[in-house]
Amino acid sequence: MIIVLSPLMQQQIIDFLEAQSDPSFKFEKKKGIELYFTTDAADAEAAADIAKQRIKSQPTFSPLLIKVRTEEYL
Repeated sequence: MIIVLSPLMQQQIIDFLEAQSDPSFKFEKKKGIELYFTTDAADAEAAADIAKQRIKSQPTFSPLLIKVRTEEYL
């Protein structure tokens, strides 16, 4: 599981990540500014890095302050 922390544009981030493949991400729940996703990647840490890179590569999201973590860090 990965957790995306962003107070802004949450629904757009959910839609964007759910449209991704290799690895794919599925939205599970929202808790405050935390968006929880499951992934089909074997390595959650690598999936978190990929998710952050893909989010930040989009001009719409690039100005946002976003953190992406794995569940183990909490």
